[in-house]
Amino acid sequence: MPENPVPPAPPASTSTSTSAQSSAAMGARRSTLLRIVVVLGAICVAIVALSAIPGWVSARELLGEVRNPGEAAFVAAHRGERSVAPENTLPAIQAAIDGDFDYVEVDVALTSDGHAVLLHDDTLDRTTDGAGPLAQHTLAQVRQLDAGAWFDAAFAGTRVPTVDEFLVLLASSHKRGLIELKGEWTPLAVQAFAASVHEQGLGDRVAIASFDARTLAFMEEAAPQIPRLAILRTLPDDTVAAARALGVRGIIASSKAVLRSPEVIEQLHAAGLRIAVYTLNDDAKWQRALELGVDGIITDTPHRLRDWLQTEAPDAG
Repeated sequence: MPENPVPPAPPASTSTSTSAQSSAAMGARRSTLLRIVVVLGAICVAIVALSAIPGWVSARELLGEVRNPGEAAFVAAHRGERSVAPENTLPAIQAAIDGDFDYVEVDVALTSDGHAVLLHDDTLDRTTDGAGPLAQHTLAQVRQLDAGAWFDAAFAGTRVPTVDEFLVLLASSHKRGLIELKGEWTPLAVQAFAASVHEQGLGDRVAIASFDARTLAFMEEAAPQIPRLAILRTLPDDTVAAARALGVRGIIASSKAVLRSPEVIEQLHAAGLRIAVYTLNDDAKWQRALELGVDGIITDTPHRLRDWLQTEAPDAG
């Protein structure tokens, strides 16, 4: 009998095709796994980023319940505790932090190279040994100035603080801050400032205030979680509508404007908004403000106001 024939080998093309299909399948699985890893990584990054940003802070959480006429208002130390140390300097801020009141108020403005420092005036003349507009000086130039000797020789050599120095000091305490952004800020400067606030974990402990509507709008875009207040020298016909349009939690108003239109307090309160007044420094004005039911008083003498509230406020109604 003839030998059993040997089965022929499969065509080379069939083996190559099977191998190619297997490689393609493995490649597809790897691609799918890679996409899953990328998506999961993106989700993790988003979760971490969101967890680092404070949630939306209500007016009640930041500024307290609406005050009724006769109830004590919160106290804000104007430019720090400027009655014992040069205004808007770290010693004045520390004195305010050490005091028995609620808020530290400071002014923040931009140097010519876009850095934020604590200064109230447009010029350097009154509170430093420099001269001329702040906006024409770099941060390095401003940091060389003496911001304390004008107040008292004991403070000679005190520097103009950067906003980061202020935020670090505030973060080390349990106090809240009212931060006025002076002048017109750029979107880039606002973004840098908001990043510093978040870096120090202060998004739920500060309120940003400004006279400038554009600056407030830039802050809303950069960090909507940070509460904002509009500062008003005069009151519009419909203050509530104006506040709503600006997206703020309340206003800081001239006491003269409020006395001319005291009904604005009840209108703001009915809308869930708050009102603080500036800058009141004597008993008669404090008494009148409490009688009207304002929520906060900004003062150059916070220790005196706190003592007065503790002894006289029950008689305000």
